Amino acid sequence: CKNDASRIILYGQSVGSGPCCHLARNQPNLGGMILHSPFTSGMRVLTPSRLLACLDIYPNIDRIRKATCPVMVIHGRLDEEVSISHGVALHEAVPDAYKRDPWWVPDRGHNDITEGPGKLTQYVQRLRQFMDSVRNQDQQEFIDPQHITADGEGHEISTSDHLNTQSIQLAK
Repeated sequence: CKNDASRIILYGQSVGSGPCCHLARNQPNLGGMILHSPFTSGMRVLTPSRLLACLDIYPNIDRIRKATCPVMVIHGRLDEEVSISHGVALHEAVPDAYKRDPWWVPDRGHNDITEGPGKLTQYVQRLRQFMDSVRNQDQQEFIDPQHITADGEGHEISTSDHLNTQSIQLAK
């Protein structure tokens, strides 16, 4: 990336959505952000009460309103750990200029989006659609979604890795 934030796509799953929303609020010119099974806030997963809001280290719903990069939300409709209502609320809170099509996966839960016949293919197609929508801010050209790497060394993204936060670097 050579210190070029516009070539970085953040990917946060579940708890990883907290650090991603924090970075997206504080790091200008990011290339984009994908939130997978995210929550509106750490405390709201536990209780709808706002009494403990001052203790919340992951106020994603507040931070995402200040995002200045394209954002896609992925959430399984059958998620029992974090209700899909969290993903919907976050998607609705993204500024319109940065909102990208969400993927509300009809028959999946929190950690099984890519499991089952054809699911990995659907997942990759959705990621490519998002990447197609992301423009390189400096060069005003589309980033080639065929060249997505996890570490800048040409290694492909492994969907079997269960990392909560990833930074996907865009290779030229």
